[in-house]
Amino acid sequence: MLSLTGILLVSGAGVAEADRPTVINEDNTGFACEYFPEGQPQISLSINYDAVSGEGYSFTDVLTPDGELDLANGFTDDVTVGDGVVSARYPLINDDGSDAGEVILEGTYEATSEPLTLRNRFRYARNAQIIGTLVYTELAVTWSTFQVGDYDVSGITCFGQRSQTSNRVLQPHRLVDTFRELRLLGNCAEEPLTRFDVVGSEVGVSLDLAVDGLQGSTNLALADGSDTQPVAWYAEGGEEPDEITSITVNLTEDGHSRTVVDATPDGLVLERIQPLTLTYELVLPDGAGTVSGTCAAESVVTRIAVEPVD
Repeated sequence: MLSLTGILLVSGAGVAEADRPTVINEDNTGFACEYFPEGQPQISLSINYDAVSGEGYSFTDVLTPDGELDLANGFTDDVTVGDGVVSARYPLINDDGSDAGEVILEGTYEATSEPLTLRNRFRYARNAQIIGTLVYTELAVTWSTFQVGDYDVSGITCFGQRSQTSNRVLQPHRLVDTFRELRLLGNCAEEPLTRFDVVGSEVGVSLDLAVDGLQGSTNLALADGSDTQPVAWYAEGGEEPDEITSITVNLTEDGHSRTVVDATPDGLVLERIQPLTLTYELVLPDGAGTVSGTCAAESVVTRIAVEPVD
């Protein structure tokens, strides 16, 4: 039928009373520093502290001049970041495990701009959402001591910020949502096609095609029953399309719709299923002409109302 793991959804009797919202707060102050001198070891360093959790850390990576291999690393969760003061001290270890000196950070910081407030609302089910506020402040740091073993850090630059976030997760006791999908009921791949599949898509209907060593993909808007879109064809492992062709797809109703209700231990799942006939005309790559096909399909509108899955 339909797996409920991780799904959010209904009840025909109505929506149950919402649970109290979960509030997640963070107050993070941190600095990121980088130095990539030509022909010299590259250095990347970060120090952060969250005033709400009381947890912080600092790490340092020293890489080869091409940035591909580690030369030395250091880490600590014993840091001071707050009230305009930043500090940390911890050993730097070579990649072979030998001592590479110390990382010593001592400095002060101040705001360089007025705080910027952003408000966000993210709906992740029909009756569930996250409402958040972010207050962002840029910071400048002045180092009295900045040491990374014996490595040159004379040209290092640092960027600082304070991010204060408060998110309210509004999750009802029973989650409600609606999903739509197109299901193929048979093999739609007419020769020379070797694959004609519907794949997951957040918007529209996405097709995965294959022919003669090439893989094609496209996304169609079939809410009105018909659409024509370009198809990008890729060789195996290719990052850029070798060729662009096109496809036209039509959906026509083929019989009466039916409704299936599944009462699960977690809640109700209701499917409204409309049988369809899918027809297509695809322009093949490499000037190989066109191919037409027909197969059975169905449009499924799923409404769910289930208990949240932890």
